[in-house]
Amino acid sequence: MSADGSVRPGERLGDFLIERPLGRGGFKTVYAARNLNQAANGWPEQVAVCVPHAQDEEARELLRNELRVVRTLNHPNIVQELGLAESDGVLFAVMELVEGEPLSTVLAQRGPLPLEEAIEIVRQAGAALDYAHAGLAIHRDIKPANLMRRPDGTVKILDFGLARLMAHSQYRAATRVGSVAYMAPEQFSGAAGLNADLWGLGVTFYQLLTNTLPFPGRDEGSLVRQILYDPPDLTPLATDAFDPRLARVIAKVLEKEPERRYQSAAELLADLRAAQRHGALINHVEGQIEVHLRAHFPLVCLQTYEEERALASLRRVREAMAERRPIELFVWSATTGLCDRDGQPVGGSGGSQSHGDPLLALEHVFRGPDEAIYVFLDMHRHFTPVVVRLIRDAIWTVKRARKSLVFVGPSPVIPEELAADATLLFYPPPELPELERLVEDTAADAGCPEPEGALKETLARALLGLTGREAERVLRRGILSRGALDASVAEAVLADKEQTVRKEGVLEFCRPTVGFGDVGGLTGLKTWFGKRRQAFDPAGRRFGLRPPRGVVLVGVPGCGKSLTAKALAADWQVPLLRLDLGRVYASLLGESEGRLRRALHTAEAVSPCILWIDELEKAFSGLGQARDSGVAKRLFGTFLTWLEDRQAAVFVAATANDIQRLPPEFTRKGRFDEVFFVGLPGADERAGIFRIHLARRQRDPVGFDLPALAAASAGYSGAEIEAAVVAGLYRAFAEDARELTDGDIRAALAESPPLSKARAGELEYLQQWAAGNARAA
Repeated sequence: MSADGSVRPGERLGDFLIERPLGRGGFKTVYAARNLNQAANGWPEQVAVCVPHAQDEEARELLRNELRVVRTLNHPNIVQELGLAESDGVLFAVMELVEGEPLSTVLAQRGPLPLEEAIEIVRQAGAALDYAHAGLAIHRDIKPANLMRRPDGTVKILDFGLARLMAHSQYRAATRVGSVAYMAPEQFSGAAGLNADLWGLGVTFYQLLTNTLPFPGRDEGSLVRQILYDPPDLTPLATDAFDPRLARVIAKVLEKEPERRYQSAAELLADLRAAQRHGALINHVEGQIEVHLRAHFPLVCLQTYEEERALASLRRVREAMAERRPIELFVWSATTGLCDRDGQPVGGSGGSQSHGDPLLALEHVFRGPDEAIYVFLDMHRHFTPVVVRLIRDAIWTVKRARKSLVFVGPSPVIPEELAADATLLFYPPPELPELERLVEDTAADAGCPEPEGALKETLARALLGLTGREAERVLRRGILSRGALDASVAEAVLADKEQTVRKEGVLEFCRPTVGFGDVGGLTGLKTWFGKRRQAFDPAGRRFGLRPPRGVVLVGVPGCGKSLTAKALAADWQVPLLRLDLGRVYASLLGESEGRLRRALHTAEAVSPCILWIDELEKAFSGLGQARDSGVAKRLFGTFLTWLEDRQAAVFVAATANDIQRLPPEFTRKGRFDEVFFVGLPGADERAGIFRIHLARRQRDPVGFDLPALAAASAGYSGAEIEAAVVAGLYRAFAEDARELTDGDIRAALAESPPLSKARAGELEYLQQWAAGNARAA
């Protein structure tokens, strides 16, 4: 044995021949060894030998303590300690040899694990902890490195060296031990109870799902402060890939107060299983559908172009609901009539006779099973007065029984008589896990190599926002044109997304032709944008940054607000989408909100991107007016909710001229990062603007007295300065196409007084408001 306590392979330690090291911790090293004296000691031929790095009395006592604790535990998920042995003054432990990998190694090799796999690990480890806690044994160092997974999937808890027996479960362990990142707050004060192990299990579960820690301190000091005082960072779980219930489970297991935490692993597992049932649903909308149906909402309208995916979701929701009590599913379409969940026509008058007409199918709602979901496809094509009346009668029936009506179709149009009882849900395009499976399936169907690792994720992320059919067409086209699925397929997706934007009709796909070099002045705004250029980069996320959410540019007309939005897209090299809210408004009830939702989902589909909203204050000009009929108010609420809840990397650049008409709800933190005031350019900025516009028109700015032109244009906006340069060119061209001079520009300035003079009062109010409410651009 060497000075540092290590043993070389091939050395003999008592009755054991050391074969290879299995792992090294802060206290001991574990080796695989062959038992050379089975007949005498009665232990298996292959064992694990745990050798402390030191042989002082403290190290020996820790080893004896581990054996004393683990000998009281006999559980399939706890490694079995066989006994202690000593050779030449070296005390060591002999235990069951567990072939496999610690979860820390699994995470390093594979990254985040699927939810089902992570829950199964927690189930096994939790069962072992509950068993140990029933015997009043606490581990105090639950972490991935101390959880070994065998090839058959069995999980074993290792290293009870820090464990201790407690006389009664209400007592607390009185020393600070454990790995800091996995320690419960009470462990830092030496008062760890049994559910301190559940804290460590909760941190481990979070790490299995995200491959990060819920308290990402950069050093031990900051890590301890976060554990003691800060809430866990649940941002990685706030995506569509995880059901919202999962974050609540994590938050509860990581409660600072032990009494508010789960008191047993069985409680934790029960809530995880409930979250898993919802997590098994393909997307968060399936969870919403289930909630509405369980709550007996009488009419749910599911807007989607992907009928097949929506029906598959409804079948999964029915299966989840049927776990508690039986419930049927019926589907009606004009071509098949009313069918049961197996696709068989329903007999009697509600069966084959219901082709083309929903009346007989609606009658089945009254006399059908007590608990059922009735799905109607493309009902917006059948809203005759008689059908609407029958739907209203059916709604009264389903309110009193455990039944629900679900309308599935591409149109959100609902007759006014049904609006009070209808709940509109937008069915989203496929999300990342579903698209990754689509990439795998499409490659397998085509017989080409399946993309793996980063390439598969890159392709799936590029397809985000496309419908399932659109995504499959892009993949198949890539295979046909390239013979395989490679990175170039992701580049071709942008063209398809541009088509998606153009088909939507509300958004305009802009291709910027200007950069920040074409924007005069606005140094503060340019600097702010420059610091956030890499905001969408994964390295920034790992550093702890979140993508910026957006800015509101308020100021004088013609001072470069819209130009800045265009230049920003060119600088960040992301698509620029212009949202024309005037195109959103429609005549039918619910249609305007549906258009806005589709436009916002389209923007998320193209992300990362910039969503440009010009003259924001005009978008909801009817807000609060009697003639509005509530449309602007509903659009306003829809847009505010999206601003607050969006997860996609969509940066919103909104401009406004009239601050008095700008709703204050738009500008609070969380929806936008900053409100910038874009005022009239100063003298130096005006000189820079003249320089830009002269150079753009093939004139050398050196030949002009820029300071004099800047002085002559005091009070002019950038747009007015550009107009003066253009007017000067017309003047010079009219006089035998002579060269442009300073006099031409000054004459144009004199002929066109600036807007700041005509609207001096409004400008003064705007400047006063900006002094206390906005940041100077």
